[in-house]
Parts: sequence; C-alpha cells; structure tokens
Amino acid sequence: MVSACGYPKLNSGKLKLAMKIGGKYLIDDIVLRHWERWAAEVNIEPEDVTSRIAELSAAAPKAIDKIAREMQESGLDHPVIGLLRTALIERAERLKRMSDVVAEA
Repeated sequence: MVSACGYPKLNSGKLKLAMKIGGKYLIDDIVLRHWERWAAEVNIEPEDVTSRIAELSAAAPKAIDKIAREMQESGLDHPVIGLLRTALIERAERLKRMSDVVAEA
C-alpha cells in the first residue's frame, strides 16, 4: 500500500488490503500463487496475470527512479519521496523474484 509507505514506523507485515488477493489480505503474505488464485476467481487467465506482474515488476524500478529524480529536480525534495521510492522498488523487486521463479520452472 503506497499510502502507508510514507510512515516508516508502520509494520508492513501487518498492512492489510481492502480486498483479498487469492484469499490473503496481508501484503507480505501474498505470493504468486495467490495472484493466480485471484485470477481464477475473477475469470482471468492466471498466465495473463503472472506475465503482467513480471512485466510491470521489471519496468517499475527504472520508472520509479525516474519519477523520484524528476520530483527532486523540480524542487520537491521531501524525505517521504525517498521512503516511497525505496518501498516501491523493494515491492517491485519482490514481485520480480516471484515471477522469475515461475519462469525458471
């Protein structure tokens, strides 16, 4: 949840989504099989969801860096920008690792 990333004292392991993903509310509990289960629940091909996750998670770090840099260059130099950048990149990298394991299998 991006809105919580600006609060470093919050325990990300306890953050809940408003909607379950494959039966899970806790962000840190959601792995690729939960996305696949969610896809089946909403009548989407699981492979379409996992390939989109792989695509977005691979592209996200570069895009996040670019946006954070542009914000700083335009004068928006608040510490929360760095917190958000780090948290978003870490989540993208986690998703990428999950999708890489599936691709290697």
